[in-house]
Amino acid sequence: MIPSGYLDIFPNLVTLSVIHNQIEHIEENDTLTIPSSTKTALLHNNHLSAINLQLRGNLSALEMLDVGINRLTDFPYIRGPIARVVQTLLLDYNHLTMISTSDMLHFVALQYLNIMENDITRIGEFSLTFRSEFHFEVNNNPLHCDSQVMWMKKIGAHDQCSTMCCSSTTCWTRLG
Repeated sequence: MIPSGYLDIFPNLVTLSVIHNQIEHIEENDTLTIPSSTKTALLHNNHLSAINLQLRGNLSALEMLDVGINRLTDFPYIRGPIARVVQTLLLDYNHLTMISTSDMLHFVALQYLNIMENDITRIGEFSLTFRSEFHFEVNNNPLHCDSQVMWMKKIGAHDQCSTMCCSSTTCWTRLG
């Protein structure tokens, strides 16, 4: 476990790297408070089942958050001031089952989202996906092939999904 206040002694921290440590919990309620100066948070290759990220300070500098290769079952709770500036979010190789539209609401600067190799069956439509500079990795998820995933066809994600998501490659042509 990472103890409460662990990062308080590093007010100018730029890169947080806590990887390959088999950490199961962050503080008592899975809340990690990062200094506002932190640009990169690498928390991959642990055993985290939940994460709640908050900020010490007013303006966040966090551009990259990597919580891939953990045991997350729910989308991480990342407070609005942090989410608004994150450009890269890596959630690959976890146990997420869905991503709702509200999960993605505050990620207005996001350019790259990797959610491949999860257990995701539903992904709510979110506006970032229609920006030309947005890249979305969704491979190897058991997405339900129905009209609720057709928004992904509009953004070109069906190229990834046609062979690795849904039950058949005809799904995208049948529904779209």
